[in-house]
Amino acid sequence: MTAQLPAYANRAFRRANTPTHVSIVGFPEVVPVVDGGGQLLDWGEGNDELAQVYFSTLERQQGDAAGRSQLQRAYRVYLVRPRDRPAPWLPIAVRVAQSSQANGGGRLAPRDASQGAIAQAIANWQKAGCPGLDSSEP
Repeated sequence: MTAQLPAYANRAFRRANTPTHVSIVGFPEVVPVVDGGGQLLDWGEGNDELAQVYFSTLERQQGDAAGRSQLQRAYRVYLVRPRDRPAPWLPIAVRVAQSSQANGGGRLAPRDASQGAIAQAIANWQKAGCPGLDSSEP
């Protein structure tokens, strides 16, 4: 997914009329969703598997007062799929945190990005048939 994500994200940013360009997406880390005791959590009726994928992006924003700025963002995507039948992984939530140039590069608190350009990029990538992905992996 992350190899294809910059192209899909940049299209989503253009459609949203946002002057942002994703130049790099870091290698993803896939982690199962577990409770405090290390047990895998289920979604809904217990028939679905959950996973979370962490990845980072390097984005350039153009047209601001500084002329051009770079942001590093860290994404956490929660995915679900039915356990009992083959189906694609579906994103159910997207969270993002970013470094802030305003506070000396410190991290800002994570926020919901489930309706943002990266979430839209993931959905569009899935609609295109998930090019470059083995369907067993999130």
